Amino acid sequence: MQKINEGKSISAVIVTKNEEENIKDCLESIKWVDEIVIVDDFSTDKTRGIAIDYGARVYQKKWRGYSRTKNYAVSLARGPWILLIDADEVLSKGLKEEILHELGNDNNEVYRILIAEFLMGRDINGNSGEGMIRLFRKGSGRFMGEVHEKFSIDRIKVKKMRTLRNPLFHDRKRTIERLISKIDKYSSIEAEGLYKKGFRPGIIKILFSPPIYFFRSYIIERRFLKGKPGLVYSTLMSYYVFLNLAKTKEMDMKNEKG
Repeated sequence: MQKINEGKSISAVIVTKNEEENIKDCLESIKWVDEIVIVDDFSTDKTRGIAIDYGARVYQKKWRGYSRTKNYAVSLARGPWILLIDADEVLSKGLKEEILHELGNDNNEVYRILIAEFLMGRDINGNSGEGMIRLFRKGSGRFMGEVHEKFSIDRIKVKKMRTLRNPLFHDRKRTIERLISKIDKYSSIEAEGLYKKGFRPGIIKILFSPPIYFFRSYIIERRFLKGKPGLVYSTLMSYYVFLNLAKTKEMDMKNEKG
């Protein structure tokens, strides 16, 4: 593992569950960091063994939701800097070099990283380009939210933040079947979270939110330039929005019937 300046060591943190298909490529791309910490939800495949072969510290713990599990994983890291990466993501060579340069020469506490999305073997990124907080100094904030968890910054501690130029590659093997499977899984979790928060979507919301999302994804974010994969992605993600709302409505109707 490659070392950088003293006090700037990096701990890569990953949460896993039966990721033997993806984890090797992920670990290969981050083997240069100072340590790898994995919190595994008792995988029944070869995930744990592959991780140990790469020198990772693996902790097995029952799943407690995205934010709680990731916060727990971060707490186990020994280094001052945390690089959060999912098992189906790969760090690009350019991003590695940029991270090493930034931590060796800059004084930011938090960094956003652009996520390059793939479908049908093609990059289907739009032009939203905001990035996600994936590299941060330990103690600079916490993850919050059930499914699409976000890193909530401690505004007192964090004075500077910037977005890195090079991307993190997400699920380069993604197929339509795989995306649909994830959409069904995550929409159920999302709907449960929305229902618990008291959200009750009406017919107008269910009817118009999906096409509005499609318009934003396909037209405003310019995925029409990505050919058929861009069209398929925008369509399926608008379907995801529909499922979130429809499943929440279903829970509400079941509760009304007692």
